[in-house]
Amino acid sequence: MILVPSDGRIPALTPAALHLLARARTLTFHGFNLSLRFRYVPTPTYRLPRLLGAAALERIQQGDGDASLNLVADLLATLRINEATNRAAPYRPSILDQAAVIISLTVRHAPPSEAALRSLAAALVATAPDDHLGPYFLSDRARFIDEVRGHLRGGPPLTDANPVVAFLVQPWLRSRVNRNLALFGRLVAATEQPWPERLAAVDAVVEQAARRTVRSGRLGALGGVERSFAAGYFPLITRYVAHRLAVTAVLRAVTAVELYRIERGTPPERLDDLGAVSGVRDPMSRDTLRYRRDTGGYVVYSVASDGTDDGGDFGALSPYSVWWQVAPDQSPDWGIRIRLPVEGGAL
Repeated sequence: MILVPSDGRIPALTPAALHLLARARTLTFHGFNLSLRFRYVPTPTYRLPRLLGAAALERIQQGDGDASLNLVADLLATLRINEATNRAAPYRPSILDQAAVIISLTVRHAPPSEAALRSLAAALVATAPDDHLGPYFLSDRARFIDEVRGHLRGGPPLTDANPVVAFLVQPWLRSRVNRNLALFGRLVAATEQPWPERLAAVDAVVEQAARRTVRSGRLGALGGVERSFAAGYFPLITRYVAHRLAVTAVLRAVTAVELYRIERGTPPERLDDLGAVSGVRDPMSRDTLRYRRDTGGYVVYSVASDGTDDGGDFGALSPYSVWWQVAPDQSPDWGIRIRLPVEGGAL
């Protein structure tokens, strides 16, 4: 992972990073369609977005902003593949945040052409997220059903290794299984709500589930799903998906602002000046995205999951972080700050 300093300078690539990049260009990419048991295991496949990021930084250092934005389009393609084939996709929003960082550095240090910006705008439209949240929760429900079915067919007991105890608690187990299936049904129904009401609907289901706490550590499949409800796993996933939706809208607005700036020589005063692209709305408020011109640049952002405008406060990246982004629940607003090029400015 390549971390970008807060002052916007571009870090030099190490020989090791350049070697990995050269090696990656000779490999065939097979997507993210991993076996379920390996979905959390780091594999060479997961390095591709990082290598694309390294290549984009290299192009920015060379002053080739068009090539950098082309690599951002490749990043967006890996995001689409990831979401379509990998069950862990909602946990990997760093690809989109990585794209945002590269776009910001490209505008600042290697201004791209109009053609490259239009190509990126088309890639962002194609990346506009499909609604995978309901199917994602349905896959959790199906996995839970499969584990229960395995138990009923004579597999490992759901609660206790003692067969006599397992037999005696069968009525209690059936009640709990049915309760969890009903919770999943309400959870999937919550994902049919529009944004931002969907966030509150998912929270309400999880709140109801958390009223009954898990008291035993030997609960097998039941314990796994109940601990997921109790730990806030499903609201976390919902917020990652909301963040993905909002940041995609923000980046579409940024490309439109840059096209306007190329044509007029200055950023617009308001997003409404962009014409049709001003229809890119903030899904977290059902209003226009927030936009503000700053000294030396501008800010575009969403009000995030709390629905409150915090003035473009994106939180602080932990010095111990290995990702490109601040977690959605630690960022008051979701968006990007663009610094415009400075004449004669050094990288």
